[in-house]
Amino acid sequence: MYNWVGCGATRSNVYLVWLYEAEALHYEYRPKEFAALLPGMQVARRLWRMESYSRSARIHATIRNIWIKILETIGKDARLLARSDFDVYKDKNENRLIYVREECGGEDSRPEFFLHIFPVNRADLPAERRRFTYDNLDCCFDYHGFHDGARCVAVRDLPDYPIARIRTGQFIQGQGRLWTSEFMP
Repeated sequence: MYNWVGCGATRSNVYLVWLYEAEALHYEYRPKEFAALLPGMQVARRLWRMESYSRSARIHATIRNIWIKILETIGKDARLLARSDFDVYKDKNENRLIYVREECGGEDSRPEFFLHIFPVNRADLPAERRRFTYDNLDCCFDYHGFHDGARCVAVRDLPDYPIARIRTGQFIQGQGRLWTSEFMP
């Protein structure tokens, strides 16, 4: 599983950083590739260190292995919680949700996912969320998902506290919700 940490730049490179299974790894993009990820970003010149290529290839292989494990989990170690535009599974071995859409076009992965976690005990919420009734773990497919052929898969870790119910779905800013599901984990 990976968690988005942030992005940054050095004099010689632009990078995105994730944490993979308790190991700190850098996934590095050439500036023009990075610019393509962030609309409106301008890159004046191409900067790239050649030694990053082999590290980047190893990281791509690591990412692919993580994806393969997630795809295997869907088939044997996941429980279906909800059917909707994206089917939602609970990983039986890890505390996470897996979103799957079998026939997925690019437009299906663009809207943001909302994920509202309602704890059994409101005191379990992080301090900044206690005035609300749920924890907000909204996310973007770009940071939490991948394409496997025609299939889209997104993974989102769940908090460690006991959960009473979950409300999730996708929405487009300013247009509203596209689909929603509510269930007990």
